[in-house]
Amino acid sequence: MSERKKDTKENLYSQTQLSKELKVSQSTITRLIRDSGIEPTKTIGRKKLYSEDQLKILRLSSFERKKDTHEVPNSNGLSGFLQEEIKRLHEENEKLTERYTEQLKAKDKQIDDLNERLSESHKLQLGLENQLKMLPETTQESQTQESETIVEETKKAPKSEKKGFWSRIFNK
Repeated sequence: MSERKKDTKENLYSQTQLSKELKVSQSTITRLIRDSGIEPTKTIGRKKLYSEDQLKILRLSSFERKKDTHEVPNSNGLSGFLQEEIKRLHEENEKLTERYTEQLKAKDKQIDDLNERLSESHKLQLGLENQLKMLPETTQESQTQESETIVEETKKAPKSEKKGFWSRIFNK
């Protein structure tokens, strides 16, 4: 049943899907493909897949075929067919515009949220800096004195002599 599924990655159509899109039989699709000289875009095993551009070519070929056999679905002929195609494309364009507008609104909301978080972060950082400035200087001086005593103690600590392998084992 994979023949009936449309390949969503590249918008590829099987011959069965083409016949459903154009509302003609599969033998007619085969004849249109052969007459127009269209080669499949992709072949998977025995399954031949055709692109959307090729579908449009086949749609025009189908229209010409119907025109030749006086089975024109629209009395206006080619102009009617093209008007229907324009309407269909306009509807697709409207749907895409709506979808992209929704996506843009969502992105704008995300950007606004991030800007709010960033400003809150800046306010918090400024508050912390102000608190550090307000601390009495004695605490800062005591911290520097403590760090200096630690450094001096590490310098004064006796260095242990390096012992050889056997002296470490026998504690000599």
